[in-house]
Amino acid sequence: SKNHLANQTALNPLFNLGRSIIQLNSEKNISRLIHFMDSDSAFSISRNMIITSNEYYLDSISFSRKIINPKSIQPNIVFIILESFLGSYCGFINQNYKDVTPNLNKIADSGINFSKTIASGKRSAYGLSSILCAWPSLPGFPLISQLESQKPIETFGTLLKKIDYTTYFLFGGDADFDNMKGFLISNGFDKIIEQDDFPTDTPGTMWGIFDEYLFDYAKDILDTTQTPTLITLFTITNHQPWEIPENKKNIIPKFSTNNSNPNLLRTMAYTDHVIGEFIEDNNDKTWFDNTIFVFISDHGINEFEGMFDDPRNAHIPFLIYAPNMITNPTIINKITSQVDVVPTLLHLIGYPESFDLMGSNILSDNYNGVACRIVNDYFMWFESDFLYTEILNQGTGGFRYSNLYSQPYSSLSKESYSFKLIQNNFHAYMQGAYTYYKNR
Repeated sequence: SKNHLANQTALNPLFNLGRSIIQLNSEKNISRLIHFMDSDSAFSISRNMIITSNEYYLDSISFSRKIINPKSIQPNIVFIILESFLGSYCGFINQNYKDVTPNLNKIADSGINFSKTIASGKRSAYGLSSILCAWPSLPGFPLISQLESQKPIETFGTLLKKIDYTTYFLFGGDADFDNMKGFLISNGFDKIIEQDDFPTDTPGTMWGIFDEYLFDYAKDILDTTQTPTLITLFTITNHQPWEIPENKKNIIPKFSTNNSNPNLLRTMAYTDHVIGEFIEDNNDKTWFDNTIFVFISDHGINEFEGMFDDPRNAHIPFLIYAPNMITNPTIINKITSQVDVVPTLLHLIGYPESFDLMGSNILSDNYNGVACRIVNDYFMWFESDFLYTEILNQGTGGFRYSNLYSQPYSSLSKESYSFKLIQNNFHAYMQGAYTYYKNR
């Protein structure tokens, strides 16, 4: 519920005691392993990496900052999180698959295409945490499941509520999965729409209703809303068992069995088709010209088997589309992270309040371009054309690449300046993110 005292009172004491013992004991070990330098140095380096032009820190002890002289606008924001979309299967990133995403290709050609976006983790809970909280994945539980997140924290929802937005989260399955619903209700979302809110005979898969019904619901909200509105819509159809509706099987093409997973390509194409219909059916509505559409994947998918947790599996799509506001289509070829999405949108709308986030405004001229990915105890740090890897308490590696898809990469000497620099930046960033999140 929205009453945090009631939430704490209702928790099962024995379950929570056991969970807290397990989590806190685990985090003692994590805290020790990621203490790479003194806390002040880690915090200072992190702040320097995050800050971009046209904003300033409010103090010296936090990540809280404000935009300089913001020209505030209040467009609707339709935030579409694409289940399991892999960058290399999107035509606007890889021309070999242009038939899979024809509608998103058109959107990319008319908007901003962030072509080198990296997912923070390999499960939806980690992607949602980074996207909505603008915070990197931390070792251990996803942020939406961590104890610190059960009290109010900053999310895209809480920030927009400060400037009078109405906030929705639409999901076609069970929103209690991974504690999504509990987290969202507690942290800035007015209404969560899930499978139970649709008629029981609504077609779908074992995971939930087909995506088209979510987009229909979003249309109804936008047709009737009287206030600036945020709709976060999390698709579900592009997931095992890779099924599409019967009435779409003659519309959505089949793909060559030469592809590693032709059924996955077909469910991606279905979601793309639904997006195309949504845009086509609504582009003459009054609200359409006053809406920013955001498309980003929650995570990639394991289609490559090069390095351990191959970085190509972490490459995901990210587009911003607003034909009435973005008149110069752009491709951003810098490394981008899911944590950068919300700060970038805050700059686009000229957000007038402060925000205490770790992401950066990608559209700034002095954006550095970094991304952190964690899978269990395996860390990946992307910076410029460098990749740093580390397995906690076991080993490190450094590489340089000209193209993420051209392997093997060139190894860096651990004695080189480049290796030491990116290692130090990663250590500072991870330590700063972990310590600040736990203690703020």
